[in-house]
Amino acid sequence: MRLLRAVFSTIFLGFCLLFAAQPTQNTTDKQSAKIVQTYRMQGIKATQALLESFLVDKDFWLGVLEEKDIEYGYYENMDFLFVADKSAPNLVLYQIQQG
Repeated sequence: MRLLRAVFSTIFLGFCLLFAAQPTQNTTDKQSAKIVQTYRMQGIKATQALLESFLVDKDFWLGVLEEKDIEYGYYENMDFLFVADKSAPNLVLYQIQQG
């Protein structure tokens, strides 16, 4: 059961990462096909290595970030927000609820 969960988690992560970037549809299709083919022919370990190779590729991240405002850093979701006032000094943690 743990192995099956790991397999599906790895494949799901791969598709999420690839479709988040979407440099071009053709490139995304080729990458997706490569992931599926790697899994079919070489198994989960090779698929994991392939996904990790995407995560360390600078061009992959440039594609992911090209449409995002990264002036204050990069994040994919925001559940909590730290607000710092260095003149006080003061640090407050807020939990984001309903936007």
